[in-house]
Amino acid sequence: MVETPHQTFPAKNSRHILAYMDNGYYEVDLRGKFLFCNPAFLDLFGYTLTQITAMNFNFLADLETSRFLDEVCREAGRTRKEITGIVYRFYDCRGRELTGKMSVCPLIDESGQVTGFSGILKDRTEVRALREDLEINR
Repeated sequence: MVETPHQTFPAKNSRHILAYMDNGYYEVDLRGKFLFCNPAFLDLFGYTLTQITAMNFNFLADLETSRFLDEVCREAGRTRKEITGIVYRFYDCRGRELTGKMSVCPLIDESGQVTGFSGILKDRTEVRALREDLEINR
């Protein structure tokens, strides 16, 4: 069961919601290894579930961005609070650069220990391209 401030509902309902949402959802362990992601996340990166669950989250970004994301995760784990509005560049399976906006939320087990992180990833590649076009045409 998943508890919300207003109600309790079966965990299978939340997996159903994740399966059909437009934004990517991910779960990683403390080392950044993927534990779960939804179809939208797989579609964005172009990997299969088998491929992505063999990867570390940092594999999808350059070194500078990877270090930044590691720091964001440490901060989320330390404060035990979600961090939102993180904009960064990452790469799909073909090496194409994309821009994403994501959140990082600590996963906390029954004993109160942080066991990993989850979050939502929104593709903002088209928004970035439009902003760059506007800057060029000014």
